[in-house]
Amino acid sequence: MFERWPYWSRGFLQQHRHRGWQGLLLDLLFPSRCQGCGRYGSWLCDACREALPQIPKPVCRHCGRPSGVQTCPACWRSPLHIDGIRAKYYFGDTLRRMIHRFKYRRAEHLADPLAELLMACLGESDIAATVIVPVPLSPKRLQERGYNQAALLTACLGEHAALPIVDDCLSRLKDTSPQMSLPASQRWGNVRGAFQCLDRRLSNQDVLLVDDVCTTGATLDACAIALKRGGAKSVWGLVVARAK
Repeated sequence: MFERWPYWSRGFLQQHRHRGWQGLLLDLLFPSRCQGCGRYGSWLCDACREALPQIPKPVCRHCGRPSGVQTCPACWRSPLHIDGIRAKYYFGDTLRRMIHRFKYRRAEHLADPLAELLMACLGESDIAATVIVPVPLSPKRLQERGYNQAALLTACLGEHAALPIVDDCLSRLKDTSPQMSLPASQRWGNVRGAFQCLDRRLSNQDVLLVDDVCTTGATLDACAIALKRGGAKSVWGLVVARAK
């Protein structure tokens, strides 16, 4: 019910959720409901979180896919510009439904539980970061959607990880076709040259690049190219889930 309210009212309610009796009243009027099983009490209950399909370890150091060797054959043949991509979960039914509502149905309140999944992955990873950067949307897509879901995830993750956020340095130059609408063979060309680093603030920084889902890794890799041209020392991608 909460996600059906108008954008301005949901933002106001979410902002005041934890303010004394007002927060308690709002929790009574708009209780959280698990996106997996539908039970009230949380946006993702412990049982459904434990049931999320996890990516088995070990993984390739670069692309983050399951691999018995440090660098998988695909990354040997076509090395990535990004230093590595990490995700803890596959893009299964519960996360698919949760992320779809988060991105396309203005369910911004799901940013925090999704960021908790990012934090769980970060805590188990070999990533050393000094700053967090969200994958940007084009101005047109941002206007249509009303918010950048990666920026919301980054804001929540920054609080959990106590890392600074730079969300106005990496820019999207082209309004590309949605990656999910294209076959894998076209996704790399679709985002090639689509991003630009606007200044040198990230020079010599270890950047943690955040997005919701990774399919081929093309978007994250294109961002890494721009960030390294802007002086970044390393770029690691962190996503909530990735496609099999």
